[in-house]
Amino acid sequence: IIKENTISNNTGNGIKIDSSNSAGKADNNQIISNVIKNNEDSGIYLIAGTESWVKHTIIDGNTISGHDYGIYFYASSTDYRTKINDNIIRNSTISGNQIGIYLDKKQNSNGNAQNQCNGNKFDNLTVINNFQYGFYLNECEDNEITNSIISNNGPQGDTSVAIPVAQINSISSSSKNPLQ
Repeated sequence: IIKENTISNNTGNGIKIDSSNSAGKADNNQIISNVIKNNEDSGIYLIAGTESWVKHTIIDGNTISGHDYGIYFYASSTDYRTKINDNIIRNSTISGNQIGIYLDKKQNSNGNAQNQCNGNKFDNLTVINNFQYGFYLNECEDNEITNSIISNNGPQGDTSVAIPVAQINSISSSSKNPLQ
């Protein structure tokens, strides 16, 4: 559990959960009620490598600003079966980053690495004023974004969500907190 901290001005990532060693497992981590700002790379970085995974991580109630990536999920292996699945990100503000939230499922040149970045749930987020994108999902499936404000991202303020080469993701809202 990483809870109620101010994490700022580091030369790398603010918080890094790393299972990139072969067959590494990072399961049931919690990042709760932190202020994470002005770190050189990512505010929160979750990375998995060959035959490893990061799953069931809860990121809740954080304020994340001033990074290249606010939250970065990276299934990094071009070899085989990397998974970043079933994580929950909720009740947080992600603003003033290059990209607010970035999910990337790297594939090898044959497209057969069988990596996954699936089943992640994003709820009740405020993703605003990021310089390139609010959300960027690259080759990821079955992720849900609900009840969130995603607004004024990108150089023209109109690049809130990019989903290149991705399938079957869900974006929805309630009348209480519409997507913008």
